[in-house]
Amino acid sequence: SLEITAISQSANVYDLTPEGQTYENVISTGSVLLGDLESTQKESFLFKMAISSNSKSFPSEMLIQVFESRIILLRRFINELLQFFITPEYGLGKLFSRLDESNEEGNEEVDHPLSYQIQILNSSAFLPKNTESCDILAFTASKLLVSNTFHPETWQTPPLCQKGDSSGVSINGCNEV
Repeated sequence: SLEITAISQSANVYDLTPEGQTYENVISTGSVLLGDLESTQKESFLFKMAISSNSKSFPSEMLIQVFESRIILLRRFINELLQFFITPEYGLGKLFSRLDESNEEGNEEVDHPLSYQIQILNSSAFLPKNTESCDILAFTASKLLVSNTFHPETWQTPPLCQKGDSSGVSINGCNEV
């Protein structure tokens, strides 16, 4: 497997496209938000990635931590990030598919998808209605966590209860004890 780590004391992401005129500074960290206040955090951005050499057995893992930042989330950015990290035709998804040594013809095992965790700590987020609107939803949070899980199989749901069932289990009001 391959491991990558990147740490930064500050991180800024700008949208320089014509659509980005209203919300040019997409991610701002550190002193931009705190002004004259001292930050107790040494780094503003942490990226860790472990790329599995056998995605049939072990998923590749990614951790992103953003500290004391202001983030503007647009649907377009979310779609582009998903394409970059997950789709096998672009970015890291393409890298994963090339590094996967277990990708054999006729092998019907399912690849584990990228296991990711994004932590946004002591930050604020702005969700504009669209790229041209000043109507926004804004919030601050001490910790916001976005992650995924992988279930190789589905689980069975219990059968619907039937009249006369003596299991003592109440499902949808049946067999109340």
